Amino acid sequence: MPALAEVPAAGLPAEAIALVTAYQRASKAEATVRAYRGDEALFEAWCVRYGFRSMLASPEAVAGFLVHEAEAGRATSTIGRRCAAIRYAHRCARSLVPLLVARTR
Repeated sequence: MPALAEVPAAGLPAEAIALVTAYQRASKAEATVRAYRGDEALFEAWCVRYGFRSMLASPEAVAGFLVHEAEAGRATSTIGRRCAAIRYAHRCARSLVPLLVARTR
């Protein structure tokens, strides 16, 4: 999963990014966050290979990735976790948007 600090911060102080990241990660167990990072990295690599954006991904990109995983024989629980990881990464990225907008005004 990409670190939130990688999202263009438009001058947002590093301390603010660190706080947002800490609160988001506190909502998940560390093992879950690690698994999500791995799942998100797989999704990003798949997107690069097939010419999609991984952040913010289109529904077609997510569906294509999940179908690819199913065709590769992944367990339903693994596919579900990968979908949850993509959703979590997008939620984390979107939570920075209000901070970025407020900072640029």
